[in-house]
Amino acid sequence: MEGKLESDQAFVWLPAAAEVHRVNIHFAHAERQRHKRNYAHGELGGDRSFYFRGRENKLNLRANNLATFVQIAEGVDDETWLHHLRRGEYSQWMREKIKDDTLAGEIAQFERQNLSPRESRERIKSAIERRYTAPA
Repeated sequence: MEGKLESDQAFVWLPAAAEVHRVNIHFAHAERQRHKRNYAHGELGGDRSFYFRGRENKLNLRANNLATFVQIAEGVDDETWLHHLRRGEYSQWMREKIKDDTLAGEIAQFERQNLSPRESRERIKSAIERRYTAPA
């Protein structure tokens, strides 16, 4: 069989019939939803959690998922919040540990702006909620 495959296609060889067929692949929506729920409410290990520590490492507040991240973000002091925000650590966590490049890119935009602690918290919370708590 000739031709270039699209990203949602594969070749299947049927040895009994000595034939090759091009097939379309349908990715499991339920599997993606399960992973989204794990990141939103599941227990990420200590090595994948976000730690609000602040500039002088006085804190050790562990966000083991996105729901906990939002909850801690709402209560952490402005200095600690801005410390992590200005260092780009929120988008880095989203990209490297949550594995969501789209969310990380959106949050990185907020990190580069000169937003108040209140405004940056609200925008990041809204971005997380749109991607992880909105109906699919």
